[in-house]
This record gives sequence, structure tokens and C-alpha cells, in this order.
Amino acid sequence: MTNADPTKLTFSELQAKRATALRYLDLVDDPNQPTPTGEYPLGLAISLCFDGAGEDRVANLIASGADPNLPDAWSNFVMLTTTTSNVALVKRMVDSGLRLNEIYETSRRLGHHTDGIATLLDHVYAVANYLD
Repeated sequence: MTNADPTKLTFSELQAKRATALRYLDLVDDPNQPTPTGEYPLGLAISLCFDGAGEDRVANLIASGADPNLPDAWSNFVMLTTTTSNVALVKRMVDSGLRLNEIYETSRRLGHHTDGIATLLDHVYAVANYLD
């Protein structure tokens, strides 16, 4: 049954859209080309990490050359650290070229409080160094 309000999805509609997104990510030819809806594949995969489903797809997209800075480093970093606690995946993004200096600078330019970002980055670095 389809919901009359297009801004609200039933659980089955949400599950169907999620399954479509996962299938799309499995078939991506160029990980740096936006999807038909304007999202980048890496961002779409990151958004699916909340239940672990997107983590392998994020890793696969990075391995196939996805730019972790598209559409911007800040969005990808914040979304990744919000949807997953997989530090190895964060480290993989950093190793593949995620420009953390732009995350800090973007935050400062927008007038956001940067101490929390710096503390978070220090924590990520400490854990990533531990993993090495």
C-alpha cells in the first residue's frame, strides 16, 4: 500500500528504496559520478552505514577510486563518523585522501566551534595510530 503523503514512507517503502540503493551501489561504474538524484555514490553508501550495510560498499567504492572529498570532505567525514563507529573505515577514508585540513578550515570559516572537531580528530588519529 502506497502512502498518500509523498514526504512520509511506510516501512516497506523505505525498505524497498534501501534495497534499490544497495543494488545501485553494487553496479556503480564510476564512483565519482553523481547518481541520477545528484548524490555521490560514496555519500549514499555512507548514509547506509547506520546498520552496517553500507560499510563494505564504502570500502569497495574507496578501493575502486572514489574521491572521499566529493561533494565535500566535511559532509563525508561528519556523515561517516555519525553513521558508523568503524574507525578502520575512517582511517581508510583518510588514507585515500580525505582532506581533514579542509574539515577544520570549513568549520572555522562558518564560525562553528572548532574545539570539538579538533578533539574528535585527535581521537580518530589516536585510534587509527593504535590500529597501525
